[in-house]
Amino acid sequence: MLLLSVNRRDCKRFPVRFHGSPFFHTHMYSFSRDKHPNPTIRYCTMIATPNYYQHMAKEAKAAKAVIAASVNTTSGKTVGSASTEVIIVQPNVTLKNAMLTLVTDRQLNKGIAAMRITSRGVWKQRVLTISQDKLAFFVTHKEVPSNLSSTLASTLSIPLWTPSKGLQWSNDNHRYIRHLDIADIDAWQVGVIGTQILEYAKHSIKENQISELVTLFHHGFKPMCFRIPNTHHRKAFVNALPLMKNRYNLMVSFIAREQLLLRYISYDIDVDENGLISSKEFAQLCKRINLSLPNRNQVFADFAKKSTSSKNPTEISRTETRQLLHSISLRDMPASEVWDHVFGKDTQSVGPGQLREDFLLSVQKEKATTLEDTELLIQSIKTMGYTTDDDKRLYKQEFSEFLTSKFNDAYDPAARLPLESKLDQPLSHYWINTSHNTYLTGDQIQSRSSVVAYVDALFRGCKCLELDCWDGYEDKKRKEFVPVVFHGHTMTSKIEFESILHVVANYLKDNPTTYPIILSLENHCSYPYQTTMASKLKKVFGRKLYIPKKQQLVAGHHLPSPEELRGMVVIKGKRPPDEEDQVIIKQGGQVPHIESAESRDDNGIDEYDEALKKGKKSKIDPELAMLTLFHGCKYKDFSASIQQPSSHMHSIGESKISKILDKSPDNAKKWREYNTQHLTRTYPAGSRIDSSNYNPVVAWATGCQLVALNFQTSDTPLILNDARFRQGGGMGYLLKPDSVLGRTHPTKINITVEILSALCIPKPKGAKAGEVVDPYISVELYDVATSTDGKEAFSSQVYKTSTMDNNGFCPVWKKICFNFDVANADVAMLLFKIVDDDYNLDDIICSSAMPISCLRKGYRSVQLYDDHGRTSGPFECATLFVKIE
Repeated sequence: MLLLSVNRRDCKRFPVRFHGSPFFHTHMYSFSRDKHPNPTIRYCTMIATPNYYQHMAKEAKAAKAVIAASVNTTSGKTVGSASTEVIIVQPNVTLKNAMLTLVTDRQLNKGIAAMRITSRGVWKQRVLTISQDKLAFFVTHKEVPSNLSSTLASTLSIPLWTPSKGLQWSNDNHRYIRHLDIADIDAWQVGVIGTQILEYAKHSIKENQISELVTLFHHGFKPMCFRIPNTHHRKAFVNALPLMKNRYNLMVSFIAREQLLLRYISYDIDVDENGLISSKEFAQLCKRINLSLPNRNQVFADFAKKSTSSKNPTEISRTETRQLLHSISLRDMPASEVWDHVFGKDTQSVGPGQLREDFLLSVQKEKATTLEDTELLIQSIKTMGYTTDDDKRLYKQEFSEFLTSKFNDAYDPAARLPLESKLDQPLSHYWINTSHNTYLTGDQIQSRSSVVAYVDALFRGCKCLELDCWDGYEDKKRKEFVPVVFHGHTMTSKIEFESILHVVANYLKDNPTTYPIILSLENHCSYPYQTTMASKLKKVFGRKLYIPKKQQLVAGHHLPSPEELRGMVVIKGKRPPDEEDQVIIKQGGQVPHIESAESRDDNGIDEYDEALKKGKKSKIDPELAMLTLFHGCKYKDFSASIQQPSSHMHSIGESKISKILDKSPDNAKKWREYNTQHLTRTYPAGSRIDSSNYNPVVAWATGCQLVALNFQTSDTPLILNDARFRQGGGMGYLLKPDSVLGRTHPTKINITVEILSALCIPKPKGAKAGEVVDPYISVELYDVATSTDGKEAFSSQVYKTSTMDNNGFCPVWKKICFNFDVANADVAMLLFKIVDDDYNLDDIICSSAMPISCLRKGYRSVQLYDDHGRTSGPFECATLFVKIE
């Protein structure tokens, strides 16, 4: 039986309509075309997490019936639309075969002319080529052979001399990017100046050339910028990007972990490019994957003697290499012990009935799992190619793979569904993914401001962006005042206000149904510049700019819902008059500007009070005020604040959060009550000049929606934020729990986490070279507890495992249990960190966090992320194996 697993977001590809169902869980579906020009859909079934199967059954049956009605599965001819793409997953399918079935423009295999901008801001002629196996892009000075595959990328010549890198003595220079693996591509954008290097080269880009720009973001959002003048070639390249990336993403869940890892590193391992691995190359491979194997040469030699793929007894094929690595990873692995304990040592395989009763129900506590669900699960596991049988039984080796796969994720896949049916409540009922000083790429004092920071934040799921707007310069040619964005009174660089708007507009064009993007305008501009701001907002966004009606701004009216504002831009700023919260300050002879409460550092002396005492009134452009929905006003106490219109909101600094909670035991409750009707934005203390972040858990617990963090700093708070907003499908809006909405009390629970093993832990930063890592695991709880005097405050627990020396490939920890008392399970977060034990400074290699409310019981895998919150490249296979009770 062939398997089709459908994502609700992609159901538009089929002649089937799904009515906003919240029950589709998986993002995994795979494409394969027959040689027949009109592909056919063979079978349609769906995978779901327990407790969701019963809800999915009716829709799955309806979907299968509709698809079956449009396809003649016996004749292999398409009855429905010829443009419908066929999705077929076959047992033992390989990534190579799946990618080869993609149809892209033939010119891309020959190479297309493109201009690439250098680090010096100079445009250079290059050739862009897609590899024959459609797994990589080549960026070269001249055309490459049309049959070149991604595994031969290391043979591409490097120029003997380049201005930026000087003399090149060998081809072994990984810093010189000559190929870009599809696994390393994070995102792309077209037709917008959306990177720092393009901003610097803006003067060399004509107005009619902007549409020719294509930017690829790779290896943690590093930009690679091109200008492709030929319209046909540009469209072909842009169309190929999503085809290749989507196909790859969809296939990886059905490909064996060792196969993915070998494919990714084969550029550097198979030196002689003969498709075989020698003893020397195997030694390099072991070092690359962090495996210090005792008697390595003997292990390889023994395995090579049994090889059937090579006439040379000292070499093995890549398939055999994968099998060898898999057998090594199984040694002493807890998965075998789990099998023996649950099914018995003498048991070699189990059927779906026994797997369901003895493991999924009894151990994993997946009470809603049906026999049909279990059959589908076994079929999915068998696509990974560890056995060649096609029966319905699960074997011990396959069971091990299942335990550490995404099918068995500790972060409940059901919790990661986009639940659109629940986004119709007022905005105040949601946590909203929010960035602080979004424009900065580094520290708060002297780092660069760049539009690329907005691109990164948007792709990371941020839905509230901050713009610190100041008077810029007068453009006499265009006869307008040009406002700029930067961190005022510092040495940070400046970017034009309009440039940011174009980046947001480009994102909306590519994501027209996204939930609302809130622009938080920290307005320091004088009147003429505000006029430009209002004009540019209306011009760039047009009908996508939300303009509130007057009746929405008075008391008694609820805020609109995310669903009502879908695809829109919403403005947070100031509306006159509010003399208590706005003042005009004259500094150094500059034009007077508006200063809002959020700009004041509540850690120091409020230098703005003097201007306030003088009674000077602010001057706000009425056109800009008319566009503003959220009006920031000064906090006095919640009793007074709650009487204000729901469009009024507070911005409260990090240090003031604890002051408010410490002042009275009732303030936490009052704050939550206020936040059911109004918004609160919290932000880091002004003293965090290094752009570090504060812990967001307390602010979430008090119901604050806009918990703003520095997205350029990948520290623990940002890891927690990323994990929080993976819930709900990464849409940037997450319905607050009932306890945070004041409807129930927080839930107290006790959990035990047992660290068992890990797989495929890369080197820090995903580096190719370096010592074999010595990992240990840190498990941390971030919680909010109530003290004996009734006040709420941050609470944490931290545990660490022992260090496993020289083994990142398959380290094992046995019977290491950590116990956590969770005071507020509705907001608490659990964080796993994999750390490289070093003499000087321990390096965090990767991590994973998840809300306590989303944890699944039993033996589970924990998918690990790099410091950019991504699983691309070498982090794609990294997994932790734990037991949760």
